[in-house]
Amino acid sequence: MLRAAEIPTGASLTASLHNLNLDSDHTCHVRDLRFSRGDVRFYLTEGILSFVKPLAGRTVAAVFTTTGAEGGDAEVLALPAKRSERASLLSFAKTPNLDEHFNLAVFVFSDATADELTGMIGDFSQCRVPEFATGIEPELDRTIAPVLEDLDLPLVESVVNAPNPQKGFFYAAIHGRTIGNFNVLSDPRTAESTTIGAGAGPDGRFQLWTAFRPRQAPPWKSPPSRFGSYAIDASIQDDLGFSATAKFEYLVTESNVRGLEFALSDRLQVDSAEIDGLPAEVFQRKVARPSQEAKPSGAFLLIAASPLRAGGNSHVLVKYRGQLIRKSAEQTYTVVDRNTWYPYFGSMMASFDLRFRSPEALTVISTGELISQAVEGGVRSVHRKSATPQALAGFNVGQYQVTSRDSPPYRVESYANASHPEQAEGVASQTAIILQSFSKRWGPLPLRSIAVSPVPGYFGQGFPGLIYLSDVSYTPEGERPAYLRSARMDAFFSSMLLPHEVAHQWWGNLLLADDYRSNWIVEAMANDSALEYLSETQGEEAADAVLEQYRLELLFPRGSGTVESAGPVDFGVRLIDTAGLQSWHSVTYEKGSWILHMLRDRIGSDAFLALQSYLLTTYRTEPITNEQFREAAARFVPLGQPDRDLRIFFDTWVYGTGIPHIELKSEGKEWSFLVSRVDESFTADLPLSCKDRTGKKETKWVRAVEGENSVPLTTGVTCSLPNPKQFLYLR
Repeated sequence: MLRAAEIPTGASLTASLHNLNLDSDHTCHVRDLRFSRGDVRFYLTEGILSFVKPLAGRTVAAVFTTTGAEGGDAEVLALPAKRSERASLLSFAKTPNLDEHFNLAVFVFSDATADELTGMIGDFSQCRVPEFATGIEPELDRTIAPVLEDLDLPLVESVVNAPNPQKGFFYAAIHGRTIGNFNVLSDPRTAESTTIGAGAGPDGRFQLWTAFRPRQAPPWKSPPSRFGSYAIDASIQDDLGFSATAKFEYLVTESNVRGLEFALSDRLQVDSAEIDGLPAEVFQRKVARPSQEAKPSGAFLLIAASPLRAGGNSHVLVKYRGQLIRKSAEQTYTVVDRNTWYPYFGSMMASFDLRFRSPEALTVISTGELISQAVEGGVRSVHRKSATPQALAGFNVGQYQVTSRDSPPYRVESYANASHPEQAEGVASQTAIILQSFSKRWGPLPLRSIAVSPVPGYFGQGFPGLIYLSDVSYTPEGERPAYLRSARMDAFFSSMLLPHEVAHQWWGNLLLADDYRSNWIVEAMANDSALEYLSETQGEEAADAVLEQYRLELLFPRGSGTVESAGPVDFGVRLIDTAGLQSWHSVTYEKGSWILHMLRDRIGSDAFLALQSYLLTTYRTEPITNEQFREAAARFVPLGQPDRDLRIFFDTWVYGTGIPHIELKSEGKEWSFLVSRVDESFTADLPLSCKDRTGKKETKWVRAVEGENSVPLTTGVTCSLPNPKQFLYLR
């Protein structure tokens, strides 16, 4: 047992980590070593394997090279199970199934890799080549050091927490003979425990090539939120410097845990912390490692002096500061990292208690119900608390004109910049009407205050009780710049954006996405709701025009395909790396809206509304996955329809890509059509509009696949393809 003085600190571990050397006593000429991590297999056919000297008594890294081994070779194999993941791998690595030979690899691990490999080697005295470690070390230092530096936070965490080896991670930085440098990460603590990718571009940002769960792994269930009550006391200085103290309860689920990891904006620096009233060491670095986030945030580790009590809530206090707010030449303000301005980890549901202090000239608005607001000594203070646990907390700041409107059970506060104070009244009125419309549809929200405030840019965002609305939406159409004036732009900024963000009070704040793959559900639900509201207020033609514009944008040529072919909707923010921000937006919002539009047409409007109510009730406290959404929707598929479990529907529209061209070939007793411009895996059920000789109408469902399709018809029955307004992929 270590005495208190011997318990390693994060600083001492980091110092040791940056000075690790190869261990000449554990450097060996190896042959035919084989091991697997999930569905990734490694074959060290022949070469030199040198372990790094232990870190605090634990071996955490090794290097394999073919240098010095005549005929040396090694190979890594990976076969993603999903077609979409093979397609993604193909787009980056030029192969759908990874089979790469390599000459050099750095392995870093907190699992049982060291024991596994040394067990296969057996007696080191029979294969030792100690002179190799001494001779090659200066060259390999240049290879090993950057990898260890990138992974120092998870390595430090693995040492101070001493986790079960079955839950440890394995990371391989590989120099492939064909595709160059790439990384493999296996982390069983995550849903997609296998990720393969590489740094790319001038900033070296990680690009995710493929991510998947091993075939034999048990079904994944996201862990519940570990957070309890969460209080933030924040100050904004005259120079817009931001400082805050966060206090929260955090559930420690395992024994022997000393280190707690959190994420935070890269722009914020942690100054000090306490755990259960005692000082905690802060270890904060900007960690470069695989991430499914559009913009990876910084990570930091709090290290307690002794293990925390398992199964109980620890009380955590974090003090931090930085530059989080920008001021433009037009005297408008932007909160730069709106989602990452407080410490968080994983999925989060907490009751927020927020206090802000700012210069008197500035107004701070945030999520939560207003408790108090005052100005004293040139300092404005505001206190808000959330009525129920929520997944996010947000705030905005500016020099505002405010208008309030009571719309029971809600009170709407509309904030406008000084440039357009008259717009506050219109935004308040619109928001109140939309809230009433959506509340009748889905039931009232568990909050009473809704604030709408401007944000510079061409986007919106909906926090619980707080809506960011593009400042373009506050500008009268006639005063907008010419490049923002068109039927499409007017529809977006004047008709779609506000109802979309209001809808997020239900879709995204009550119904939560489980991960990046299912995030399209809440975005598409919000956008579909805006389209429905547009149809109600301006007529079906207005909504149809927006959907038609979506179709054209998805069909727009991109590379050798179209915008839609960049990747399936469940790739989420990964599409930003693959195809750019605009492609991600088009696939997530526009294709997602069409998927829901087709689903509504299939099950009927009443059933679709019932499905929405079912989702909001069933998944009020549990983030939803794509498969849970499929199972829920399948409950409402009418009898007599094909694919009643919607597996084909989801495989084609959610997990797949392809925009078919459907051409009628012949009519008569055998009605045939040709499906082209998709791959051979494409399958969809087409609702043909048919009528018999008496004129009686019916819908005939036909399974359509790539190539020639034929449908036998009874004499006197005529059919036609679906109305393009119903079906996305009818060009």
